Amino acid sequence: MLEKIQVTRDSSGELAAVTWDSTGSLIDLALSKADNTALAALMDKAKEARPKWERDVEMAQKNEQQAQQERADALVAKREAEGDKARAEAKAENEKQAREAAETEKAQAIADKKAKERELEEWKEKLALALTGGLQDDIKDDTIKLYAEWQPGLSVDAGDWYRVGLHMIRAKVDHITSAENAPTGEHAADYWEGVPIPADPTAPAAKYPKGTVIEWSGVQYRALKDTDKDPGAAPEDWELVQTD
Repeated sequence: MLEKIQVTRDSSGELAAVTWDSTGSLIDLALSKADNTALAALMDKAKEARPKWERDVEMAQKNEQQAQQERADALVAKREAEGDKARAEAKAENEKQAREAAETEKAQAIADKKAKERELEEWKEKLALALTGGLQDDIKDDTIKLYAEWQPGLSVDAGDWYRVGLHMIRAKVDHITSAENAPTGEHAADYWEGVPIPADPTAPAAKYPKGTVIEWSGVQYRALKDTDKDPGAAPEDWELVQTD
């Protein structure tokens, strides 16, 4: 298989050179241990004796491989950092939008609450005037029904408005509603304004109770029955008051 095998020794008999096959594999010459050691040393010298440009090329290749690996690692790290940054920015934007939505919702809730409070106060004023005989024509059933209906077991503060059917009453003192302090009971006047309640609590009190005398168009009229209409609108509900 081998074209040539040559072993060279120096003047003292030590191994000086050896020829190996074209594949570069060491040839087992059944040498002594000392010869094998010397043979390995010769192999190292042979490698060192290669032309400088070969060593430079090999070093350059190693350096390029290392540089490529470093670039690949850097690219992976960069992409991971960019991903972390994008996720952080997305999270921050979501949190910002959530805060803005919460603030908008809160502001709207405050505005709605104030608007409802203003509306409620306006209706309370109208109802208060209605109880004293004013604005009765402006009070509608659906408006009165905005107020809670009286029932036992309510915690009531002085000044609170309640309704019995379509009749409005107002608490005089703080109390818990019960049969003993009901607006239709014996002690109603101690707890409520707007009592006694009309016999038909589902209907609002008439603007002009029977017997009411008013002046209309310079003439006095007396109501023949409970009515909400003036003599011009319902003349049958009125009679002229005879004056001397």
